[in-house]
Amino acid sequence: MILTAFVKKLENKPDSLPAGFREMFQNQGKPCIKTPFILKRKISPMTRLTVNQIFNCPYKGALRKLYLECKSMELLVCQLGDMAQEPVHNASYFSLHSLDRERIHFAREILTRDMGQPPSLHELAKKSGLNENKLNQGFRQEFGMTVYQYYQQYRIICSQELLDEGRLDLDEIAQVLGFSDTSHFIRQFKRYFGITPGAYLKSGLPHP
Repeated sequence: MILTAFVKKLENKPDSLPAGFREMFQNQGKPCIKTPFILKRKISPMTRLTVNQIFNCPYKGALRKLYLECKSMELLVCQLGDMAQEPVHNASYFSLHSLDRERIHFAREILTRDMGQPPSLHELAKKSGLNENKLNQGFRQEFGMTVYQYYQQYRIICSQELLDEGRLDLDEIAQVLGFSDTSHFIRQFKRYFGITPGAYLKSGLPHP
């Protein structure tokens, strides 16, 4: 099978895998993928779309089997790609106290309250009671990305939800979520999901 052969290749080259994934392929230095495991991670927009496509397979019979196997491989690649981009948590990371963690989550609430007019990093830091550097580092530790990256990803996910609701057209969604124009929205959507908003609507894929 295609997926089995692909996994075998990964098994034989564990050093090429992200650190968080490598342990699943090794046992005392030897290749091993027989041990059950669970990965608890946030789902990226690209991974979300792939999962949607798996649950809404348009084929039957032999084509369905091939489609699902290819999509399973794509899902694995998405996960590996996401993990490879995650920051490595090591001793250089500062320790977040409970109060700082509360402030980080409060900052997230402020950031997502009005996607059309988000506060600047300076304003957000001031409102949350943290300096800009600690705010960004705190976001990396809590959410795996900077404040700006979190905002960009969150509004793309919001745009997907608005598309699913069907109440607003592309121009209105772009305006509500603070994109400079509709073309900017389309480019960002395609960057995250691999397809344009129009193609997404035509695909009929529901939000999970």
